[in-house]
Amino acid sequence: MGRVQFKPGKDKSYYAKINHSEHRYPLPVATDILLMSITSADSLINIRLKSNILEVKPAVYHLLISSRGLIYYSTPILVDRPYLSYKVPFSSLPIGVNQITLLDSSLIPQRDRLVFIEKDETAHLQIQINDESFPAREKTDIQITASNKNGSPVKNASLSVSVTDEQLAPTLSEYPQNIYTSLLLESDLKGHIEAPMYYFDKTNKKASEHLDLLMLTQGWSDYNWNAFLDSTPEIAFNKQFGINLTGSATQHLFNLKLKNSLLTLSMMQDDQLYYDSITTDSNGNFAIPGLVLPDSTEVAFSVPKKKNNKQTVQIQTFMPPHKVSSFINFELPQPKEIEKYQQQATNRYIDDKENNPWKYEIMLKDIIVEKIIDDIDIIDNHLRPYPKADKAVITDENDIAYPNPLFFLSRNISKVYYDGETVYIKGLGTPREQSTPLFLVDGLEVDQLTIENMPMDVVERIEMVYEPTSLIMWPHNSKAQKGGVISVFTKRLSSYDEYSGSGLHHIIRGYYQSRKFYSPKYETKGTQNQPERRTTLLWIPIINTDENGIARFSFYNTNRQTSIKISVEGITPDGKPAFLNKIYNGRK
Repeated sequence: MGRVQFKPGKDKSYYAKINHSEHRYPLPVATDILLMSITSADSLINIRLKSNILEVKPAVYHLLISSRGLIYYSTPILVDRPYLSYKVPFSSLPIGVNQITLLDSSLIPQRDRLVFIEKDETAHLQIQINDESFPAREKTDIQITASNKNGSPVKNASLSVSVTDEQLAPTLSEYPQNIYTSLLLESDLKGHIEAPMYYFDKTNKKASEHLDLLMLTQGWSDYNWNAFLDSTPEIAFNKQFGINLTGSATQHLFNLKLKNSLLTLSMMQDDQLYYDSITTDSNGNFAIPGLVLPDSTEVAFSVPKKKNNKQTVQIQTFMPPHKVSSFINFELPQPKEIEKYQQQATNRYIDDKENNPWKYEIMLKDIIVEKIIDDIDIIDNHLRPYPKADKAVITDENDIAYPNPLFFLSRNISKVYYDGETVYIKGLGTPREQSTPLFLVDGLEVDQLTIENMPMDVVERIEMVYEPTSLIMWPHNSKAQKGGVISVFTKRLSSYDEYSGSGLHHIIRGYYQSRKFYSPKYETKGTQNQPERRTTLLWIPIINTDENGIARFSFYNTNRQTSIKISVEGITPDGKPAFLNKIYNGRK
């Protein structure tokens, strides 16, 4: 980027030429025109209007300055001479990219220019460490203090923290992207910006000049608003809360649509259960809006079976397609550096496998087979945390009338007591102290309320475990040992279970389920001398400052002779970005 200034001659044409290239780039021909140029100094924007017409006909123009869709400054300007200067103070404008637009008397944009306003409005961060260097794998305590430009604490600031080994995970760019450049610069410019923090380097005397050139070369001129005057754009997507699941139901044999039919839907993810009844329309289609599903979730459909009807039903589900985003090319290191990184990764893998074999291989003790379970207990593919049930009941279509599985059990199995609130298996515990059993649904522990809310039309089988020899796998004084186990299994296929291709079970991919970053604790003796291959010592996606603008965390230091980099980025409750990097010596 650069600039050149010259006085064009009358009736002459000009072109630009790049070194080592024969191609010529014609420059625009001079016409009767009003130019707008921008400079900034001493917290003022100087707007100059120039005309190559000596006798200017007086006209009223309008000057607008906007940022992120909001107008911050507006004033009429009378242009009655070839040269006019107008000054706007920084205090009237927000931090970041500002768009200066000159409109004629008909409010049609004539000139447009972007400028970047720098202000001391970001949150100030300080990182305090309990020591500047530490012995190998010693616990390190960190304190982050957030304050505004007046020194007052910033409470409830939302921050993100990473602690990395600078040798194993070096920064690829000298001026990398951060939350400041992303929010205030890159979001308002076209294309990829290389080394964005370069333009805010206080030690670079040309940073402000180059930042202004960036506004000229990669700035854009707002939306093509003329395209919306004649027609309103069609809304392609409606508001969506959660995930919309749609599908269709057909009879498998004749491929006929299952019209106006009742379907029962059940989903389980970890310990969360969801049941619902839906009705297909005249075309056999159905829709379930607003589902909030974590990760991959198994969805089971069941269809009420008519008497003497063994016709199976096929269910198809449709999820909205995932939007494929295009990403810019990342800045990659040179081939020699890539080879170095690959070798470092291989060394970390070899050392970690040697010192922590349990992460890669699990050596079991000798196994003695004491009993072979009858195949009838495992052919249904249900997950059981116990070897065999002491009592099992299979439901049929006549059992749908029961309010829930506990009512069904208490009315058909004399060993189960249930009065609508209290439930227990008789014979376990003392007569005065009857314990509530452990409840399972498809092998996962749930509470009593979940069982009470289950409709009977999704229940395939209920098993009970109460004999001491069957409960031996649960620890002493556990809920299972005291009150036994009531295990409910939902229907795997349709009511006609002999057909394995019914398509009534589907795996739906929901929202990503977050996981906590694992950070080891080196508190036991003998761990200090093991090779250290961690590139990231700690990562905290969200940490908030307290009433005093302080946030604290800790991690275990590396035992390598290296430099440790702490990176903190975040945003204040009023939308101001905050960032800070601190590098310290990892070991004494």
